[in-house]
Amino acid sequence: MRPDRTPPAVEGAPVKQRWYDGPLYAWFYDPVEADKRAQIAAWIPPGASVVDLASGTGALAFALAENGRRVLGLDISPRMHAWCRRRQEKLNLSGLSFVLGDATRATECLNQTYDYAVASLLIHELPETERTAVLAEAGRAASRIILSDFAAPPPSNFRGLANHWMEFFIGGRENFRVYREYQAGGGLPGVLSRAGMPILDRKTDRHGACEFILTRAA
Repeated sequence: MRPDRTPPAVEGAPVKQRWYDGPLYAWFYDPVEADKRAQIAAWIPPGASVVDLASGTGALAFALAENGRRVLGLDISPRMHAWCRRRQEKLNLSGLSFVLGDATRATECLNQTYDYAVASLLIHELPETERTAVLAEAGRAASRIILSDFAAPPPSNFRGLANHWMEFFIGGRENFRVYREYQAGGGLPGVLSRAGMPILDRKTDRHGACEFILTRAA
C-alpha cells in the first residue's frame, strides 16, 4: 500500500487531546521548530517512505513530503488529525496522508513497512512503559528510526530553560513529572540504552537544547 492512501483508524483505539492542540500549537510552536525539521529531513533521502509517529500539527510530515518522500502521519489527537486533514486538502500534496491512531499501537494502523519511522518531541511525554512500546512499534514499522527530543540535562541557556519551564506551565503537573523522569533517566540515550537499541548517529541543534538520534530496532 502507498502511504498516500490513508489506512483506517483502529476501531476502539484510544484518543487523547490537549487544550492547545491544532491551530494554537501550529501558530505558537511550529515556527520555532523549522531548524529541527531540517535536521531530521537531512537524514532521510529523497523518495524514502516515512511514518511520523505522533505527527501533531503535521509540520514535520509536510516538510518531509518534499523531494518525493512518501509520508504517513499518525496522531492520537482528533483535533490534531482534523487540522492536518484540512491542510492536506488545501495543499493537495501527493504521497502524504494522515491517520488517527496511537503510537504505542502504531502497526495496527499500518498496511506496510517503511524506510524510516520518526518520533519528534514524543518520548519525553510518555511514561517508561509507553516509551518502550513506541520504540518497539517503530522497530516493527521501519528499518531505521529517528528520534528528536529535549536534551538531558537541558543547557543553562534561554532555549534550555524555556523548554524546561514550558513543560511545567503548559504541559501541567503530570506532564512535568514524566518530563522530569525522562531527564533523570538520561534523556534519549538513556531510553535507548534501556531498550538495547544502538545509537547509529547523533547530533544536537545549535542551542544544545534538542538532540537527534538515528537508531534501529534492537
